[in-house]
Amino acid sequence: MRRERSGRALPAIPTRPTEVEHQDGGGMGLLTLLAWPLLAPYKLVAGAAGAVKQQLDSELYSPEQVQEQLRDLQARHDLGELGDEEFEADETALLQALDELIRGERGRRTTR
Repeated sequence: MRRERSGRALPAIPTRPTEVEHQDGGGMGLLTLLAWPLLAPYKLVAGAAGAVKQQLDSELYSPEQVQEQLRDLQARHDLGELGDEEFEADETALLQALDELIRGERGRRTTR
């Protein structure tokens, strides 16, 4: 709080927002603005990596991929490469994964 020469307290003077700081708080801060040249390459790489991860996840963890794994598992069991216990354990895990993927896809479709 500012003080007059006589020692009385003066009311606080409201400051106007600068061009960088908006009243709604949605603008960039001065520090962010100054650091932008240093942060831009990191943000671009992080954004690209996120897009690649999302694409890989959608390909690796798609219902079609899990169904293909189930077919391969069945074929290996039919050829005698897998025992009954191992087949049942793997089949149960894959069926649970497929169920979760299908429920997840339905959830995403209904929330859009």
